[in-house]
Amino acid sequence: MNNWVSAEWWRTPLPRQGVAGNDFDRPVSLLAMILTGIAGVTAAGLNPVIASAYVDYLDFSEAQAGYVLAADMSGFAIGTLLVSARVHIWNRRVVALCGIAVLLLGNLACLGLAAFNSMLIARFIIGMGAGTAAGVMAASIAASGNPDRYFGLYTVVTLSAFALLISLATILLGSFGIRGLFSLLACMTLPALCLARKFPEFASGGENNAGETPSSRRRMPFGIVLVVSIATLAYYVGTGGVWPYMSQVGRALDFSVQAVGNLLAVSQLCGVAGALVPVFLGARLGRMPPIMFSLLASAGCLLALLFFSNKLVYALIIQLYMFVWLMFFPYLMGIVSELDPVGRLAGVSYALQSIGFAVGPALAALMIPGGGYAALFYLGIGCYLATLLLLLSLARMPGADTG
Repeated sequence: MNNWVSAEWWRTPLPRQGVAGNDFDRPVSLLAMILTGIAGVTAAGLNPVIASAYVDYLDFSEAQAGYVLAADMSGFAIGTLLVSARVHIWNRRVVALCGIAVLLLGNLACLGLAAFNSMLIARFIIGMGAGTAAGVMAASIAASGNPDRYFGLYTVVTLSAFALLISLATILLGSFGIRGLFSLLACMTLPALCLARKFPEFASGGENNAGETPSSRRRMPFGIVLVVSIATLAYYVGTGGVWPYMSQVGRALDFSVQAVGNLLAVSQLCGVAGALVPVFLGARLGRMPPIMFSLLASAGCLLALLFFSNKLVYALIIQLYMFVWLMFFPYLMGIVSELDPVGRLAGVSYALQSIGFAVGPALAALMIPGGGYAALFYLGIGCYLATLLLLLSLARMPGADTG
């Protein structure tokens, strides 16, 4: 049986055929990819602050805030899907520049918007730009020689930035209102714009390489890809429903806005610690052990909030929740990178993550009025357990010819 589809397929990484080493592994190119990815996911990382800002500064209801977040992430999903479909032949540098430009101009346009309908449309378009930037980043890191470690490094840098940005966003909101928040989102595109010329252009193993023969491209086993895709979607539906409302959960426990912001900022540092696990450990112990721990711990966090909800539990749980979330992400992306080193599946995975982040807030907006925040916790627990079962089912899948 091919080692790739055996029960131990996650434990022994195969040689990464058709991967361009130099362009995608150079430090300056990696920095350009990381900065482009940060520009694309900044809004998603600040979702708890943004959701509260819509309610507090634009007088949106919690449901309306959830729908705007869902529109943003729906655009993100479309952007990543478009990129993943053509990233193997498109000039990745040009794609990155297009995504960054939409982000910059779109967030500047939001400075003059206040109505729900106009904000809904604007954030959908901005989401497409964000998905384009993040999708081409994911596909390019997947084409590198060490995707587990590089995705972990990307996560470390991103979370370190978010730790500062969440506190800065709350300060800007207090001083300038929601315009300060949109200005911050626009400014986050500038570092990526400055290094865009260092972004790699093409990956070997794709159709842009005339000398590449079909036999040198790895065919993706459909059954395994389907299971990984559904598991990815389930995980991010749960996280997308729970995380944007963590700020409001804290407010319901009588934390001040600034106190919640400080706790969320500290949680970013805990996420950095979680992302450092794959940076230093890689896949030496396999990918499933840390993934299993992450999923069970995530469900345990929500159970603790459900049955022992108080200020101390909340303050501790959101730190652990972020730790295991960001430990899970690089290992998940390591799986999809090994399935498709050219990066198309990595783009699809990012699209599925954004779809989850779109569906999650929409479900939350529907569930909160009838079930309160407890309904969100049940949603997250169910999604995490479903993800665990799906990924564990890979060990029982029959082999398939990948030749």
